Amino acid sequence: VRHGTGRNGVREMNEAIEHFEERAALIEYDGKEKRIHAESLALREIAPKYGSEAAKAVYAHLQNRRAQS
Repeated sequence: VRHGTGRNGVREMNEAIEHFEERAALIEYDGKEKRIHAESLALREIAPKYGSEAAKAVYAHLQNRRAQS
């Protein structure tokens, strides 16, 4: 799945964010990693699977979530 434009692009972007959140949680819990390291590892999976624009969006999502904490 690669990032597109329009409604499908938004859907794919949401899928990328969901994938990131799920992978980070699994890496943190199952791998017993600190959250920040788990997020870093999960983020590395996004660009190959969803494209660089999706990776940028996931990174922005991550930064926004951290700012709210």
